Amino acid sequence: MGWTLFLWFLSSRPGSDKVYPVDHIDKILHFSYFCVGGFLCATWLYRRSPVNSPDWHKIAMLTVSLLGIVGALDEWHQCHTPFRSGNDAGDLFADFAGSLVGAYLFRYYHRRFRFAS
Repeated sequence: MGWTLFLWFLSSRPGSDKVYPVDHIDKILHFSYFCVGGFLCATWLYRRSPVNSPDWHKIAMLTVSLLGIVGALDEWHQCHTPFRSGNDAGDLFADFAGSLVGAYLFRYYHRRFRFAS
């Protein structure tokens, strides 16, 4: 919930005409933010799954679906924010990709460290 509220806060800030030294930095930021969100969402879905039999593909697809909806709403929200451009397919793709990578990073983390005490 906090992740989504912080995204709404970030998207509510007016844009600027500042030129960044890295091309497509916004795509990198979208990917990174949604990667963290994907990790958190996959963690939440895993904790709600049966103890000994998590369906990793289902967790990944639910994560991408849920965060894809959030990403689409975020792009729509940016259309109504001064000096921001919304409905950017590149940003939405970065959101989906980041969500998927975050979900599989959780899977890797879980498998790698589940026996650590």
